[in-house]
Amino acid sequence: MRRRLYLLLTLLLLVISAFPVQAQAQEIRFQNVEVLVWPEYDRERSVLVIYRITLGGDVKLPAEITLPMPAAAKTPHAVAEQNENGLFNVDYTLSSVQNNMIWVTFLATVPQIHLEYYDPTLEVSDTSRVYRFRYLMPYPTDNLVLEIQRPRTATALTLDPPGGTSQQGTDGLTYYGVVVGEVKANLPVNLKITYQKSDDELTQPNTFEPVAPAEAVSESTPGKLNFTEVIPWAVGALGLVMVIAAGWMFLQARKESEETPMKRHKPSRTAKPDSSGNEALYCPQCGKRAAPGDLFCRSCGTRLPRG
Repeated sequence: MRRRLYLLLTLLLLVISAFPVQAQAQEIRFQNVEVLVWPEYDRERSVLVIYRITLGGDVKLPAEITLPMPAAAKTPHAVAEQNENGLFNVDYTLSSVQNNMIWVTFLATVPQIHLEYYDPTLEVSDTSRVYRFRYLMPYPTDNLVLEIQRPRTATALTLDPPGGTSQQGTDGLTYYGVVVGEVKANLPVNLKITYQKSDDELTQPNTFEPVAPAEAVSESTPGKLNFTEVIPWAVGALGLVMVIAAGWMFLQARKESEETPMKRHKPSRTAKPDSSGNEALYCPQCGKRAAPGDLFCRSCGTRLPRG
């Protein structure tokens, strides 16, 4: 019983030492990244940039992910996870400005993640518009695909470096696709987008699926459920159950020890001479005096010793 109690307590210590579960330091890899670049989509003289990222199958979740964003964007429009029910905003933190970049850090609990921001660095000169996009990730990417949407009233859109294919979407807009392929970590991919546009009219296609702006989650946010806060409660509940079980086993062991009768030795009685001069004989089992000549105790039947 005591061995089982010690084993249970050892298991409890091992479980507690393994928590709280946090994102483990590991090699992050992007299996597929699709970047949508939509100039003057629904904000004047700004470019909507959307990252749709699928983590590598060997990435253990939850995983801490850090994504770059131009400092001019100031704050993300959306930081979200994608599942079968749609996009759901997640909590995130922002770094200070470093080399004209801001780093967005969050905890990914599913393989599909999503980042949106508006970049106001669109260069406008009379009827000419230029946007310089840079892809720079701290993680390796197996396959990178860029999609550029030509604004509704724009003409003569060109890409530098040249390449890609163009096709008309179901919304009537023209899209340019560039398949970059594999990209190593911290290796920049630059793309210059130039087009002609003489007005500030926005595109705003009806087929766009909006995502609510991602704001830092506060304690007052309805329905807030923080993964790292749930785990300690689960561990505490598990620990409480194991402590109760250990206490019950201890009480059971103590009860059994108290109920077990202790073996007591009956005091032996030595033979003493009787009034006739013969040695008085007593039963070694029950202590009753035997008569001279008895071979067995008349009370309990135990064989009597004979000298």
